[in-house]
Amino acid sequence: MLKMRLMPQKRNPSSLDKARLLASQVTGDAFKASISAHNVNSGLTDYKNLDVSETLERACTMLKTVNAVLEGLKIDKEAALEQVNADYSTTTELANVLQRQAGIPFTIAHQFASKLAQYGRLHKLPPAQLPFDKVVEIFDTVITETMPNKITFPLSKETFFSHLEPSNMINNHLALGGTNPAEVQRILNKATEQLGLHETWLYHTQEKLKKADERLTDMFNNLIKT
Repeated sequence: MLKMRLMPQKRNPSSLDKARLLASQVTGDAFKASISAHNVNSGLTDYKNLDVSETLERACTMLKTVNAVLEGLKIDKEAALEQVNADYSTTTELANVLQRQAGIPFTIAHQFASKLAQYGRLHKLPPAQLPFDKVVEIFDTVITETMPNKITFPLSKETFFSHLEPSNMINNHLALGGTNPAEVQRILNKATEQLGLHETWLYHTQEKLKKADERLTDMFNNLIKT
């Protein structure tokens, strides 16, 4: 981590920045190779003009850097949960629930969530300490200003606060590629399966190259003998 001169309280993730730079360079090299593939010069020259060894070195350095970051990563679950509970990041899920379950239009639901966060921050209240009657009052005000007909706040007190729980927000997010534990496990399983296929392919390819090299050596030796 590196300190910022303008913001001394901030720490820049220098290792991740380095890994991202290397990833960009490797991706750029791959794109260059694919774009150059249609150029076929006479004489069977290497039309790509690529330094593969340099790209390979960058790719290996990138992977080593990412692995070093992951190995040194320590997560304080209690501190992380405390940070989330202290602010209003979960109000987005509250707005989504109002849209999905109660049919409140997207913009109006998010306007309500925004005003809720403004009220809480103004009065230095974490989400768990919001007065429920004030929540209903803010909802009624937003509906009066934006909807032609009055709508009663559709969530009970218990349901309202449950949707502000970070764990519920994660578990309820069932979208493809989302943060739901089951979805994360599915992605990990798929990645592990693909990695196994790549490793198998690499092993068989290396074996084929090894045998081809041995055959070539034998053919060359036989040619010399004759």
